[in-house]
Amino acid sequence: AATELPARALEPMNVYFGNLHSHTKYSDGSGTPQDAFNWARHTARIDFYAVTDHAEQVDPYEWWKTGQHANAANKDGMFVAIRGFEWSHPWWGHIAVWNTSSYTNAVLDYTMAQFHEWLDQNNGIAQFNHPGREYGVFEWLSPDPRVLDNLVGGETANRNSSNNADPDDYFGWYLFALDRGWKIAPTFGQDNHSLSFSNGGRTAVLARSLTRAELLSAIRARRLYSTDDPTLRVAFSSGDQWMGSTITVAPYSSVRFDARVWDDEPIAKLELVGAGGTVLAAQSLPPNTTGEVAWNPSIFAVYLPYVFLRVTTEDVKLDMPGQATNVAYTAPIWIRHR
Repeated sequence: AATELPARALEPMNVYFGNLHSHTKYSDGSGTPQDAFNWARHTARIDFYAVTDHAEQVDPYEWWKTGQHANAANKDGMFVAIRGFEWSHPWWGHIAVWNTSSYTNAVLDYTMAQFHEWLDQNNGIAQFNHPGREYGVFEWLSPDPRVLDNLVGGETANRNSSNNADPDDYFGWYLFALDRGWKIAPTFGQDNHSLSFSNGGRTAVLARSLTRAELLSAIRARRLYSTDDPTLRVAFSSGDQWMGSTITVAPYSSVRFDARVWDDEPIAKLELVGAGGTVLAAQSLPPNTTGEVAWNPSIFAVYLPYVFLRVTTEDVKLDMPGQATNVAYTAPIWIRHR
């Protein structure tokens, strides 16, 4: 459920946990969208949920019906239900799209260029799903200027993978996308095809309130993080700019970053990570450190395109079976040099 962050010098934000990538029987999953939204709210007890059925399998009536179910399930202040779809190309890859009145698929818009044109014209919000799983890898993640403001996310974990143990290297592809020039925030996609989750992985959103409009605005602003721990709260900023922002700094200057982390499991380590996954600064915590932790590192920002926060916690509650620690990645703060 929503948890208000302690007072800050910045505008107030709340942390909301949910899932932006799921399927129902309208494509290759089970249950109706109505079943899915009800399960997400009352059983999984998450704050938001998006149904993103494979568009190639969805007919116009099912698309309309998904929207009706989302509108009926959406309760501002309590639960946000989102209709979306997954453009599922067998070669280039899969992309989740939210906040559009219509939809397309990989038959109607077969090439990446055609899909990007559709996304731009329909002002959708989108993310790269399980990057690298399909061999074309979104044309090797070559940025398209038309959709730099539309494609705002990329999965660093999907289904049974995690941010700490990723045999499919989704995080590696996420880094590759950043270094290619995409401005994308990390997400954890359950990609579930039934009314269940594989583990505790969540996408977290920092937003002013739990309404569909505010949540979509926050997603578009890239105020997202990907976490193995379903209750880990993270705030990452620089000055008055939140994660997902772009800041402008003077040449050869240092930049201060502000990290605040809250968890009921031991917080082990905080790290600032830059281009290519380079660790720029690190802070290890004493054993059994729980509750609130603050860290305010400054780093020299010469030719530094972006910085994000990695948080490592001990998995005492077995959120991710089989691993001793959980990892979360925040959206970067991008750096523009004067």
